[in-house]
Amino acid sequence: MTPRDLAERPGGPKMLTPQQVDHLIRALRVFARAEEVIGSEEEAGRWMYEPNRALQGKSPFDLLHSDAGIRKVEQILGRMELGPGA
Repeated sequence: MTPRDLAERPGGPKMLTPQQVDHLIRALRVFARAEEVIGSEEEAGRWMYEPNRALQGKSPFDLLHSDAGIRKVEQILGRMELGPGA
């Protein structure tokens, strides 16, 4: 769920459910992990929004809307950290 989703909800912004909070925290951790692996906030942000071959042309950000997508992005970051051939 993006801030835009919250703003466009009927009746305006509402409290997030515990599941939505958990999902948001996990997505934020992925951004932090990308920065750690890639080395800079700017480069990590760029990587998160660029199409990725390992994700069938989708950007890592596109996959943060599901638990399975978050796991895929985390796996790719783990392989990046291990280096080529991992």
